Amino acid sequence: MICVYSGQLVRIRPLRDADEYAQYVLDQGIELNPYWGNWYQSQARSRRDFDECGMLSTGSYSTFAIERLDSGEMIGVEEYGMSGPACPRAWIGTFVGTRHRGRRFGVEAKQLVYCYLFENFPLERVYADTVENHIGAAKGLKLSGMRYEGRHRKCVLQNGRWLDTVNYAIHREEWEAMPYRHSVQRGPAH
Repeated sequence: MICVYSGQLVRIRPLRDADEYAQYVLDQGIELNPYWGNWYQSQARSRRDFDECGMLSTGSYSTFAIERLDSGEMIGVEEYGMSGPACPRAWIGTFVGTRHRGRRFGVEAKQLVYCYLFENFPLERVYADTVENHIGAAKGLKLSGMRYEGRHRKCVLQNGRWLDTVNYAIHREEWEAMPYRHSVQRGPAH
């Protein structure tokens, strides 16, 4: 299975090892996310998660590293998970470090993971959601080709206030019509 997808700005690739994943989790735990809260988890938990399947499971939660092409620096992760065979869909979550945001790295990482998911699995739909006040995330979802589908009311407690999540999706036929997928470079994991 091809596991490295490169665009013009970034590539998504399997995490190199448990240390790389544990360091990323540690770095993100230090950076409080104003939308979703603190994502800290222990080093032992990070290593256990990686050791189970290298963070590339075909059945549940998986993680790719997002790496800048110009510097080779890991700047975030692209996560995904899949529903069961009776419901051919997957969810994604994109996390890019603060100093790398606003440069379309996350948009391209989403497009690369769409290629990976639609090319390797019999999916009909890839979806994501974000907190209603996370305008940058909503913009990134739209720019990557997803369409707004609706909202779930009062799902996230943020600073003592309940907020809605807004939902976006891209369907296989929409992805097939996207011109960017023809310029994506695909290769095996090293």
